[in-house]
Amino acid sequence: MTSRKKFIKQSAAFIAGGAFGFNRLLNAANIATEINLNKAKLFKGFVDHTTDFQQNFSDQLFIQSDNGWEITSIHSKKKIKKRVVTIIHTNDFHSRFEPFEPQNNRWGNQGGIARMKDLIDQERQIDPNLFLFDCGDVFQGTPYFNIFKGHLELEWMKKAGYDATTIGNHDFDLGIDHLFQIRKQYNMPTVNCNYILEDEWKQQDLIQPFKIIEKNGIKLGIIGVGIELTGLLSETSYKGLTYSDPIECVQKSANHLKLEEKCDMIIVLSHLGYKYNNNKIDDLKLAANTYNIDAILGGHTHTFLDEPTMIKNSKEQNIIVNQAGWAGLRLGKLVFSLK
Repeated sequence: MTSRKKFIKQSAAFIAGGAFGFNRLLNAANIATEINLNKAKLFKGFVDHTTDFQQNFSDQLFIQSDNGWEITSIHSKKKIKKRVVTIIHTNDFHSRFEPFEPQNNRWGNQGGIARMKDLIDQERQIDPNLFLFDCGDVFQGTPYFNIFKGHLELEWMKKAGYDATTIGNHDFDLGIDHLFQIRKQYNMPTVNCNYILEDEWKQQDLIQPFKIIEKNGIKLGIIGVGIELTGLLSETSYKGLTYSDPIECVQKSANHLKLEEKCDMIIVLSHLGYKYNNNKIDDLKLAANTYNIDAILGGHTHTFLDEPTMIKNSKEQNIIVNQAGWAGLRLGKLVFSLK
């Protein structure tokens, strides 16, 4: 039996067997990974980036200052405050359970949940109090979504222990009813401040404009923001939802979290996209036109950055914008030292 058939068989076992079945699914993913790595040796010129490409930015430290954030090496002799915040983040998972096939010219043997879960577990050993976030488009892209309708993706995220997530356009692919039902079933913490919901959905109290999380005495405010869905989906997919201005909505939530809730840091989980060469709102424009925000973690444009982008906000303070590619190819990591 091929590794792919084994994985599909174990996926069916997950549906039938709950948590036990899910553990078997992860084992099958690991088996498929090992087999693909062995097969890769047959392809001329193959370079295995699987252990170093998925994790990035771990040598950088952001230090809080009067001008926002300054960047230095995590190994710098510059005094590091005791209040350290580690954030790891993903985006645009797109139902990528297995690594890409070895013959894929660009991503052969890379990506996939088996390695991503290993990286997350490694980071938790370094900092048990880290924060784990996702920036949308968990669904769509492989047959696993077509067959299992998103259950595998959210069960994986639940097992991984995500602290907060936001929603992307593809999370509506099976309709808003499905989105609410499945996120409620897996108790997935979901934030979005600029999708205005009609009472039918609002009363379910599932999607909040922001979420406050406190760990190790550090209080984070997490805001979600999403892209305009018109033209990306049929209107029936998001019936009962109205898009509102991201800048205005994010600023309102940021002010509340900073001034009233007294959060130590404010993080935006965005599915707007990193950058557009027109007037369309993106993460860079959002950063430049708001304040009281420390970092924007993004998605949608599948952007790989050599390093996080530092940008001035509307009060000329430095904030950070980051994105971690797509398909589980990278695990973004930001480390902050607070005053």
